[in-house]
Amino acid sequence: MHPIKDTATVEKVEFPKEGGVFTYLKGHKYPYPGFPHQRVVEKVSLVKSFIPAILELIKLIPLRRITGAIKVAKRIIKGAYYVLRDEEIQPNRYSKPVREIRRLFNILIEREKNKDKKAIWKHLRTVVCMILEFDNAYRFRLQDVLKEINIDEIKPTEGDKYYMSLHNDFDWDGKEKKKLQNP
Repeated sequence: MHPIKDTATVEKVEFPKEGGVFTYLKGHKYPYPGFPHQRVVEKVSLVKSFIPAILELIKLIPLRRITGAIKVAKRIIKGAYYVLRDEEIQPNRYSKPVREIRRLFNILIEREKNKDKKAIWKHLRTVVCMILEFDNAYRFRLQDVLKEINIDEIKPTEGDKYYMSLHNDFDWDGKEKKKLQNP
C-alpha cells in the first residue's frame, strides 16, 4: 500500500481524444483520473454534507408521511443540483467510470415519460456524477464494489416483467423508441 500524499505538484494535464482528463502529479506513478478544481471540490463537499441530513430526515418521518418525505428529498436533490450546475463539466471530460454511470442515467432519463421525474433524474445525474468525479474516495469505492456485480441477479424475471408492464409511465427496454426507429 502506498501512502497518500496530501499535495503534489501538477506536472501536466492531458485531455485525451477518447474523453476524460488526466492530471500528471510529481512523484506519482500513474496519472490522476480527473482534475480536482478547488472551487468545485468545495461545492461538492457542501452537497455531500446534505447526504447524512437526508438520511436522518428519512428516519424521522413516519411511514404515513412518506409522500412528504419524497417531496423533501426532491427539493434537496434540486437544491444540490443548483449548487453544482454551474460547475458541471462537459460530459466527455468525466473519468471513464463516471461517464458509464452518466450513460446509464441518460438511458433512464430517455425512457422516463413523466416530465417531473425526468427533471429529477437529470438533477440527480448531475449531483451523483459531480460527487463521483470530484471525490475520488467515493468513485474508487464504487468502482471497487461494482466489479462484484452479478448482472444476472439484476435482470428482470418474468414476474418482474409482468409487473413492469402494468406501468405505462416508462419505456421498458426502450421498446417504444425502437418502434419509432423501425416502423
